[in-house]
Amino acid sequence: MKIIKSNGVESTFNKSNIVKAIQAANIRVSIDNRFTDAEIKEIAKSIEDRCKKVNITLNTGDIQVMVENEIMNRGKFDIAREYITYRYQKALDQHKNTTDDEVMSLLGNKNELLKQENANKNPTIISTQRDYMAGILSKDLSRRYLIPEDIYKAHKDKIIHVHDQDYLIQKSTNCCLWNLEDMLQNGTVISNVKIDKPHKFSTACNICTQIIAQVASSQYGGQTVNIAHLAPFVEESRKTFKERYKDLNLPEDQFNELIERLVERDIVDGVQILQYQISTLMTVNGQTPFVTLWLYLNDAKSEKEKEDLAKVIAEIIKQRKKGVKNKNGVFSAIPFPKLIYALEEDNIHEDSKYYWLTKLAAECTADKMVPDYISEKMMLELKGLCYPSMGCRSFGIVRHYDKSGNQILNGKKKGTLKIWPTFNQGVVTINLPDVAFSSKGDMERFWYIFNERLELCHRAMRMRHEHLRGTPSDVAPIMWQNGAIARLQPGETIDELLYNDNSSLSLGYIGLYECVKYMTGKNHWLPDDEGGALDFATRVMQNMVDKCEMWREIEHIGYSLYSTPEENLTGTAAESLHRRFPDECKGLIGQFVTNSYHIPVYEDINAFDKIKYEAPLAKMASGGQISYIEMDDLRNNIEVVLDILKYGYDKIIYFELNGKSDFCLNCNYEGTLELIKNSDGKYIWHCPNCGCEDREKLLATRRICGYLGQANDCSQGRLADIFSRKPHI
Repeated sequence: MKIIKSNGVESTFNKSNIVKAIQAANIRVSIDNRFTDAEIKEIAKSIEDRCKKVNITLNTGDIQVMVENEIMNRGKFDIAREYITYRYQKALDQHKNTTDDEVMSLLGNKNELLKQENANKNPTIISTQRDYMAGILSKDLSRRYLIPEDIYKAHKDKIIHVHDQDYLIQKSTNCCLWNLEDMLQNGTVISNVKIDKPHKFSTACNICTQIIAQVASSQYGGQTVNIAHLAPFVEESRKTFKERYKDLNLPEDQFNELIERLVERDIVDGVQILQYQISTLMTVNGQTPFVTLWLYLNDAKSEKEKEDLAKVIAEIIKQRKKGVKNKNGVFSAIPFPKLIYALEEDNIHEDSKYYWLTKLAAECTADKMVPDYISEKMMLELKGLCYPSMGCRSFGIVRHYDKSGNQILNGKKKGTLKIWPTFNQGVVTINLPDVAFSSKGDMERFWYIFNERLELCHRAMRMRHEHLRGTPSDVAPIMWQNGAIARLQPGETIDELLYNDNSSLSLGYIGLYECVKYMTGKNHWLPDDEGGALDFATRVMQNMVDKCEMWREIEHIGYSLYSTPEENLTGTAAESLHRRFPDECKGLIGQFVTNSYHIPVYEDINAFDKIKYEAPLAKMASGGQISYIEMDDLRNNIEVVLDILKYGYDKIIYFELNGKSDFCLNCNYEGTLELIKNSDGKYIWHCPNCGCEDREKLLATRRICGYLGQANDCSQGRLADIFSRKPHI
């Protein structure tokens, strides 16, 4: 059995340490009040048994609290006081700067918390270690100088979660939709080098990847690139080739055929640049940029441009389906770039002009788990404009402009709708099961605690906003001065972009299922409202929506509800709930909490019902959402994938189909790796071909949150989630 020490290092549980600590306290009280040696060993054994039953990796602080409670439960309050004093004094005697300690455990590759924090970051390489070291310092400074004490305590207890504290102390923003169109058409500056408008598609793709790297190094979240912004450069390639080869004096039809062959070759080269550059780039934070490519035909400005855009999208999908060679020379799935394909009237029906493109997308999804899908129909119905998430699943807020180009801030919303460019200021998440458990099932008390916690989240979000105010554009020229988000002057602040829906500030939530189940005894997704479960779930969601709208109206800041993408929090929140509410957790909370509004991954439900039941709650979260469909191998049954796409188009905003794409570096096995429990009760990956269990050699690609990631480096909570997933088709 393992425990996590205060510096993040994983260590083997040793009950003799408990015995020694109690003995040290025992001798400090009178003989009449002491424990016998047998009683001390009994306490240590009791603690060991409880730790095993919890089925999560506890830290030393958790175990110390359990010891204190056990001593007090036995009526030995004098010993309990001495034990607390002993532990405190020992901590003082052994005290070193905790930041130093954490950094040294990172550099020694012993920090399990950081190893499992992000499935797409390798903490053993220098650039990632540099980023983590900066993050450790940022967390330390933020805790001491920036975050109010009550907010930090709530975060520590996982009552709420203040995301991305490792970047909080800097004037850094979250995910974004940046304006590639402006930067390509009007030029930009990259590292003090002026970049003019390109004259070939492949050149535009190359410039795009350079901007991606700059943007990734200037923020801490995901980013989305609109491929329609590259489509006009297909025509630029056409013009360039016509000018270059005009003296060949070929017949018109042969000349045009030659030009189109050259254009097609340039599209292939440009897409290859995009795919290989993005998948091999490593930014200053030690990871591949979290990039999403938005594939939406109706963003084209003419029918001819739409045809060129379709060619580009097709090539992106073809190359992604082929994959990229891993270090063993085998073509395999890659996490980035993420692809989002918009389903629309001219590609969703069998008689549609671009249905062939959707079939190609479906084949790629069945093989490589991309692209993901957004329904133009549902987006237009709910938002008035079809647009992608900023990276994973955070959605910006649509802005309205009059005929003169002035933003409409008050009154009836009308005029031109716009989303590009926009960004997110940050995310704070509320732990809904903690609200329910704290209420002890009392409805009146639940709503009181819920609203109190939401105001705590509001203050935490406002803290992020206030910290960004006064940020000079000079901190990230590519973002604020050279067109990605704005073209501000040097020394000018970004303040105007923090208001009036020019950016968003997100309220996340986890555990709607567990919250509703505890309060009503029923599942929240079923349409029959016996027991009031669906009604209660809707009221919980609506309360969060209303709060965001109220804050937004009063403060003119873009608050919105965000169905949170959690990688690590679902596990750490479960650990906290087990510590705080052991009785309430029984039979309801395992090693992870269900993400946002989702139906639990272990429920038996088919794909169509899952989409149908999740859709009403998904659309309530205007700040972002996504639904998952777990699938078995459908590479030989593409019609099923297409049926799901057609159904999803009519029902839900945004959804993904998750499969498996694994590889064993030890034996070159390409198939499905097994997730099993070892003798310590920990989830590990296992190659069914050679038996290898070395996580460095097993590449298990899974949907971690909104992105694909290397699941061999996931936290135990997330691995428990993956282990529990049942296929929906």
